[in-house]
Amino acid sequence: MVEDEPQIEKQKKKKLARNKGNLFKYWLVKIKQWKPSKDEITLMVMITVIFVSSIFSSLLQSNFGNTDIEYIQVADEYGNAITGKLYRPTTATYSNPAPGIILCHGMNNDKDTEGPLAMELAKRGFVVIAVDQQNHGDSDIGSDVLGDFLGTSDTREDDTIGANAMYQYLKSAEFVDGTQMGIVGHSMGGSTARKLALLNPDHRAVIIQAGGPDDLTEVLGMNNYLDIWPLYEELFINPMESRADFLARGKSKIESNLDLIGETPRGEYVDETYGVFANGTAQRYALCKCTHPGVTWNQKSIQESVAWMTQALQGETDGDAALLEAGHQTYFIKEGLMLFAVILLVLSLLPLSSILMTKERFVGLKTTPTEIIPTTKKEWWKSATINALIGGFSFIFLPAIGMIALSATTVILPFFRLLTGNGSLFWLLINALICSLLFKKWFLKAKEEKGLTEEDIGIFKVEAIQEKEQYLVKTLMMVIIFFGYLYSIVLIIQKYLNVEMRYMWPIFKTFTPTRFLIFLVYLLPVYLFFKINGGEFMYGQLKLQKYDSEIKTQIVWWLKYLFAMEAGLFLVFLIQYLPMFLFGTGPGLSAGILLFFFGLFGIFLMQTLPQFAVIFFVTTAFYRKTGKIYLGAFTATLLSAWIMAVSGQLV
Repeated sequence: MVEDEPQIEKQKKKKLARNKGNLFKYWLVKIKQWKPSKDEITLMVMITVIFVSSIFSSLLQSNFGNTDIEYIQVADEYGNAITGKLYRPTTATYSNPAPGIILCHGMNNDKDTEGPLAMELAKRGFVVIAVDQQNHGDSDIGSDVLGDFLGTSDTREDDTIGANAMYQYLKSAEFVDGTQMGIVGHSMGGSTARKLALLNPDHRAVIIQAGGPDDLTEVLGMNNYLDIWPLYEELFINPMESRADFLARGKSKIESNLDLIGETPRGEYVDETYGVFANGTAQRYALCKCTHPGVTWNQKSIQESVAWMTQALQGETDGDAALLEAGHQTYFIKEGLMLFAVILLVLSLLPLSSILMTKERFVGLKTTPTEIIPTTKKEWWKSATINALIGGFSFIFLPAIGMIALSATTVILPFFRLLTGNGSLFWLLINALICSLLFKKWFLKAKEEKGLTEEDIGIFKVEAIQEKEQYLVKTLMMVIIFFGYLYSIVLIIQKYLNVEMRYMWPIFKTFTPTRFLIFLVYLLPVYLFFKINGGEFMYGQLKLQKYDSEIKTQIVWWLKYLFAMEAGLFLVFLIQYLPMFLFGTGPGLSAGILLFFFGLFGIFLMQTLPQFAVIFFVTTAFYRKTGKIYLGAFTATLLSAWIMAVSGQLV
């Protein structure tokens, strides 16, 4: 007699339930039955490589376990939480204390900007703390940054924006020899370092990175002074000053400084050691072929810094030997591995999106763009060039205006808390406004003359409200999954490996509560740019013809879209830097009252150009997958707002 169907199904359910009771057996069966797709295999391989790269980076940072690394937090005298990253060689103990060194980063940077020097010093037996100064990194908002910037605050002369609290912690640590303390500061951190030296006259060495030599008749209190002098300084250089004049001005200060200790310059003045370490009068001026931000990454700069601390704090008497040993560096391998991991992390969104689009919840997101090409080749290049030139020209002055204007609004409405981030945001918004006006004018004409529809440019018709809402909800849900996926990887790597997803500047890192709120506030205004400029204009008005190869289509589209979005910015970058490298002049855009401001944002182009390039690669792929602009716009907004929120100086 054959059992009835309901009874058979009942037995199957019981068997499945028993298997579920044995979770190991249940999942073993599920794994055996799983046949991964090409996208799933690709995603797993990418995640594996990301973690392998991060693990090797972490091992290099810790000198393969010979340096203990941890994040610490202390309170300054006003109760503000100051965060630091402590590098302690395992040889530094209570019975064998080691010299201590504090590293102070520059404006808009954080503790890991000094990471290359920190790990190289720790490898040589120094206990190092790289500090997040107030309003930076993971430290609290404390000082009146806007007032400091505008010159309206009553900030005390001894204000070290939290660094002195960290210095005292380091000096008093049981594994640190408090009689052998060193101080390092880059740019803004150089100002902090000078104040620390004056407050702590028992320090043994000071290194100032970037800006050019100090006038030691005016800047007092620094023992065993090393100045790392960037040949291609772009911030602290007078308008229209030639490179020769800049060097002559620096050499004049060197002459004056050496006169204080009864020494005369030798050779070309630079890369010579003067004075005596034992009585704190040693001086050296290391001229490095790098830019202002490049000082923290330049191999010679790090070599000079390590050798100087070895002589000043460890008693090395042979300067040449110290320099030779300090030339053995591994930081650039560590940083290269993390750059590779960051790029791979962003690109891994491509197979992840393909996997999600096979799920029932996201049915309808994957469509094919229409075949209609709205512009001729001549029209395409004209529109792309105009957009590129608008972006480049406006970048010369809009960020400076926005940094001051939007930051000033925090006095009344404490929303836009990123100092330089406000400058970038203002540039994004004004460019979105200009592009919106030009695009609408073009689209109305194209609808009338060519019968172009909203579908042809990857957006929804105004009357398709319900369809648009359903689509946007699904798209938003997918991007939220993207965020959870990315944040989980970033959190694991940062928490358990003590390295960040970054290169020179912060890119992706975990949020503090304050920075997470900032991230949420900046999402909408950033989205306007990527919806209009990086969406309707780029994939609508500048829509391109498909090629016979998917790979060729992706690469050619991406390169052409980079021209439309970044060519103007790249041109401005070249105008700023090429004269310095080729003709021995000052920065190309050095004239006028916006000198310092543009120099600052010109530096940001080093970060912005490659970041946008990676983001636009992903958004181009998303447009080709969905035939709509929204997944790319949402994803670009997520990535850009995240980078802005974690990397900017707070106000």
